[in-house]
Amino acid sequence: MDIDVVEFGLISVHDVKLNGGNSPKVLDLVLDLIGGVISRKEKKEALWLEVLDNLSSFIFKDEEEVMKVIQLSYDHLSDQLNPCFLYLASYPKDEVIWISSLKDLWSDEGLVEPIDLKSVEEVTEVYVDELISSSLVIVEDGSEQSCQIHDLVHDFCSIKARKEKLFDLTSSIVLSSSSSSDLMLRRRTIIYDEDIHSDNISLLFNPEKNPCAKHLLSCDLSLLPSKVLPHICHLRHLRLLIRLDVQSIILPDTLLNEIGMLVHLRCLNISMKAKALPPSFSKLCNLETLKVFNCGSNLVLSPSIWSLARLRHVDTEGTCSVYDSDIDKPSKLENLTTLKFLKLSCLVDSGDIFKRFPNLRTLDFHNDCSAAEQIYFPRLDVLNTLEKVSAKLWCSGSRTHVLQFDFHFPSSLKEVILDGFDLTSDEL
Repeated sequence: MDIDVVEFGLISVHDVKLNGGNSPKVLDLVLDLIGGVISRKEKKEALWLEVLDNLSSFIFKDEEEVMKVIQLSYDHLSDQLNPCFLYLASYPKDEVIWISSLKDLWSDEGLVEPIDLKSVEEVTEVYVDELISSSLVIVEDGSEQSCQIHDLVHDFCSIKARKEKLFDLTSSIVLSSSSSSDLMLRRRTIIYDEDIHSDNISLLFNPEKNPCAKHLLSCDLSLLPSKVLPHICHLRHLRLLIRLDVQSIILPDTLLNEIGMLVHLRCLNISMKAKALPPSFSKLCNLETLKVFNCGSNLVLSPSIWSLARLRHVDTEGTCSVYDSDIDKPSKLENLTTLKFLKLSCLVDSGDIFKRFPNLRTLDFHNDCSAAEQIYFPRLDVLNTLEKVSAKLWCSGSRTHVLQFDFHFPSSLKEVILDGFDLTSDEL
């Protein structure tokens, strides 16, 4: 590869020969990464020549040389961003990665902390911008809502993550053949093999056969096709977990109660079939993100939710309800910024419940007006930081009354979605 400095401020690639199995896509990757490194350099000749010196010894005849360019780009990331970048390998190859999901993953794993008066959300936004400008991620359709990574970048992240013991991608083959000393390295484990056998899964939860169980910090079983865990599995052994994702598995009551023992949990993503959150969940004092797929009807979050002072995001697939009459003293969730999908009754004004969530920014709720003569739309002007609200009006049977609404929105609101509301032009 011949690279010349034509003039200060410009590095041009005159001749890159593709040898071996390299393809135009690999060439594109190399050029994008070099451009990403240069674009973030100050316009000083010495700094640009340093990049040139690093590249001059590379002959791109095989993937190993391409990995050196990826390493160069990685070395130019900020130190705090390095582990976040490596977590891209936790997604399968060629998968479209939703950037909102990636931000949640970083936050849930405890990889992002507030910096210089910036919130976690603001810091993750800065990190995403840096990855995009480095060309280590490929933005889909220019929308910056989703991205992908090159297969070689994925390989780099996987190798580097294992080397630094950040996390491990574990398959059924690895689980069945690994020694205890190998398993001790896997403090964060992502199961990605959809053909994994349930007997191998039980190894993760058995401290006698897998000493790593007591030290596991994060466990993701979301890709498992099975809907149940073997009866010999117990979550109570995973006392140090900060993230648990078992969304693909419907947990029985026994395992739900054991989750209450995992007091270090920051993120919990589960499936269940219940009418309410177990009382044991009130012990999860460090929980920040709660995602629940409830196979029953409506899920009652209270009174357990009122004890979760650090809760920031609640997302239920299916509706959920909270009541402010089920605790003896007033309680607020000051840190809660996202609440989905809350079920409200149209029979009473539900505005008071939102005083319990004073810092909400995103709210999705359903109004059930099936038996209502008069419809109340909650007063949302008490939520001074609310930016996005999505409301759905649901009425079973035919409507026998005219719906009239009195809307009260805060000045902070940026986006409103109203589904099922037959509004007149005056109401709009």
